[in-house]
Amino acid sequence: MIGIDKEQKKGVTFVGQNLNIHDVLPKLKVLEEILCDDDLEEYLIENRSKLGLMPNLKTINGVQIDTTDLSARKRERQLNQLFKKLSKFAN
Repeated sequence: MIGIDKEQKKGVTFVGQNLNIHDVLPKLKVLEEILCDDDLEEYLIENRSKLGLMPNLKTINGVQIDTTDLSARKRERQLNQLFKKLSKFAN
């Protein structure tokens, strides 16, 4: 599966099926936040509304869902990372 590391797989059981992202996304109806790779982020921004995927989704990679310009999303993500690093020095 896209974007799942070993730590995230703990406690998850995959039973004899090969699933792809198109099988999983329609079932994630209550998810409000997701952390994923750039490819999935782009796919969700471009297709989520028209395919009716993840109706409760509010943020992707820490950026509000209503920010649809990919370059603006990248800048906002970088700013969020910078603020996070700066807050470590402040504390």
